[in-house]
Amino acid sequence: MAEIPLLRDKDSNLVIVEGTITHRQCKPIVIPFVLDTACGCIVLPQWVPKRIGISLKKASKRTILGIKGWRVRVKEFQFDGLAVGGEKVPNVTAMAYNFPRQTNIVAVLGLEFLKYYTFTLDFDENQLILNPGSSHPGATEI
Repeated sequence: MAEIPLLRDKDSNLVIVEGTITHRQCKPIVIPFVLDTACGCIVLPQWVPKRIGISLKKASKRTILGIKGWRVRVKEFQFDGLAVGGEKVPNVTAMAYNFPRQTNIVAVLGLEFLKYYTFTLDFDENQLILNPGSSHPGATEI
């Protein structure tokens, strides 16, 4: 179980958590993620795959539903791991997209990560509580 501090963007009231991206021998990258329980994917800025040595030239393209219902073209890529608090998911698929600056969004943490956990948003204590579920890649069957 992990108890992760929640931050609030004072202008937009978005809920923010910090996540750490790891890939092969690259230095880990810490990024502020908007926590979006309605989003099915993880969205990262386009500089992330480049910094960890992943080319997007031949990446699969997808259309996802973006902010305010806009359809957005993104490029899909995989990397070794994403950790939030003490909880890590290996072999992560994400979408590369640069949000407009006026949104104050750098990245989005959606169900592609959260699906492996039962989670609680405790706004009184300003924390996200993650408990690994039975589908978590680190889960073992008894």
